[in-house]
Amino acid sequence: YGGQKTLQLLDELDKVVRQSGGAVYPAKDARMSAENFQAFFPRWQEFAQYVDPHFSSSFWRRVSHAQKLVMV
Repeated sequence: YGGQKTLQLLDELDKVVRQSGGAVYPAKDARMSAENFQAFFPRWQEFAQYVDPHFSSSFWRRVSHAQKLVMV
């Protein structure tokens, strides 16, 4: 499991879901791209206003292209 063939299959399944107007549950997908997340959830920016930039997950930074805030 988790080999290149599996990842290719998951990419193909993501395409099928997008083409059918569906969405993949983000909490269960550790590999979701920003492109897919934003297509699956076109109103995602409405939620973005509630995200604390000092406390965000690697998932959120990956799918929203948010930069991790560096404390000095």
